[in-house]
Amino acid sequence: MKLFKSLLKSIFTISLLLSAALVPPGSAYADDITVAYFMEWPTPNQYAQSRKIYDEALGVDVKWAAFDTGTAISAPA
Repeated sequence: MKLFKSLLKSIFTISLLLSAALVPPGSAYADDITVAYFMEWPTPNQYAQSRKIYDEALGVDVKWAAFDTGTAISAPA
């Protein structure tokens, strides 16, 4: 359990840092964020999704979009 929490914390920290690095300085903040994921691949982010950990940490609503293939994720909306 301790290893799982450590792994979850590391993944969350890395994803938060990467998302912060991609936001240009002075840009407007979003009201929500949409995150795509594969339902067939259980990952630590789904634990955080169910507990709304990302919503609290980022201060915005995080919307989760499940996809079944990589091509579905990259297809235009």
